[in-house]
Amino acid sequence: MTAAIPAGILATVTMDVAMVLASRAGAFSSDKTGLEPIGRWAGNVARGRASRADISAEPRLRGELALGLATHYLTGIVLTQAYLTLLRRANLRPDVAKATAYGLATSVLPLLISFPSMGPWLLRSAQRRCPPPGAPHAGRARGVRPGDRAVVGAPPGGRVAAG
Repeated sequence: MTAAIPAGILATVTMDVAMVLASRAGAFSSDKTGLEPIGRWAGNVARGRASRADISAEPRLRGELALGLATHYLTGIVLTQAYLTLLRRANLRPDVAKATAYGLATSVLPLLISFPSMGPWLLRSAQRRCPPPGAPHAGRARGVRPGDRAVVGAPPGGRVAAG
């Protein structure tokens, strides 16, 4: 476990830098990606409430920033230990390519586990880019109406007789 601690911290710092850069580029910007919501979520998990409708609407917990930081870095250390254990059991040596592949694969864990349990942030993010219900959308702008049937090769907006 001793090798996993510095490697896990380095891997987590690398992920943090990548997330900051992605956030500045407009990707993954959410009020649920900071350390405070992670700490609030971890505190609620410790109290037996793993799933929240919207973690940003939950009351703040005392010490949530420190708890979020500890949870985030402990997760990185545990994932690094798992990586090193997998390599050791497969009689493989760690290298940059394997570590990068593992890091990319495990970087989706927050998207699949912690973020969904904090509320449907990903769906809300996508909803902000979609027109509101009832507003004209791209399909209607081309003349497609409810009840039309899609046919491969049919021109956009082309009507197809019901068969």
